Amino acid sequence: MKYLFCALFVCFSFMLPIETLAYQDEAKGNETLQWDVFVEARQEEAIFELRLYNAGEEREEIKFETEQLYELQVYTNSGESIYTCSADKQFSDKPMTKTVKPLETLTFKEVWTYPSEKELQPGTYKVKVTLLASELNGEKLEKSVWIDEEKWELPERNESFRRIRTYGEEGHYVVKGEANVNSGVFYFTVDDGHTMLVDEKVLTVQKKEGWVPFRVEITVPPSSLPDNGAVLATFYERSIDDNTIIHAYPIVLETFYE
Repeated sequence: MKYLFCALFVCFSFMLPIETLAYQDEAKGNETLQWDVFVEARQEEAIFELRLYNAGEEREEIKFETEQLYELQVYTNSGESIYTCSADKQFSDKPMTKTVKPLETLTFKEVWTYPSEKELQPGTYKVKVTLLASELNGEKLEKSVWIDEEKWELPERNESFRRIRTYGEEGHYVVKGEANVNSGVFYFTVDDGHTMLVDEKVLTVQKKEGWVPFRVEITVPPSSLPDNGAVLATFYERSIDDNTIIHAYPIVLETFYE
């Protein structure tokens, strides 16, 4: 199975795996449902991806008391609550049921745009995620069966790139954003963390001062895509003095997992 989003970052943007939690089915004697959360911290927003994976050989039926399937909260490192994903949403009281087939993954995604009225400072933040399941295969559960809390890092602001957005899948991608490059050019490469998939490409902007919008189409041959892992694009400038890479901005194009 292949899904868009999430993975690994270097430099100023991170995709952090949160500790796996699982429901222990005593009758089977093994862990069947695995709860994984990933955080992709960008300059203007954080993307939270939650995955519920059935590692067992039988289907699992999960019941929820309302349409709200999970709660996600963000805190400062000192414990101050600054974001609750359900605060600006409405949910009906209609019970919901989700069925997870063997080796199937249910994926949920939340995008949090940082508040404009109060600029968040780079540093460490915490996210707490709770799956609000009330029953599993007809057995009552406490709501705290799946709950986790993890730290993540808000990156420093990049001097050359901002408002980056990615679109596409299966090796065909579009990246949009804004660049502020004094030399009038910038570069990008694409890799999977181990192998270079697209060698360095040069892009030219229309003017050398101020923020300029850009759009880039990227193609990776299907045979080069990983079975498990992430496809990463890194945008950067090169120093006029010594041609070294500066202001690198890595971003996830797609994450693959079986």
